[in-house]
Amino acid sequence: MKKIHVLLGQIDGGIGQENSSESNEEIEFTPAMLTEMAGELRKALEQVPEPSTKEEKTALKKKRKQL
Repeated sequence: MKKIHVLLGQIDGGIGQENSSESNEEIEFTPAMLTEMAGELRKALEQVPEPSTKEEKTALKKKRKQL
């Protein structure tokens, strides 16, 4: 969950920088906008294929433990 929060922060920052460079206006994200972005991120993460080999599964478990 912490990684998702960090990713959303990075997305917000990137979008804000991109938009502010175009119009020099500060952009505030509404809760609805953040919810939509979070949903899109969730969908993208769900599309990651599950590991099929024993080695891939072991590597995935090690990564999850590091989080």
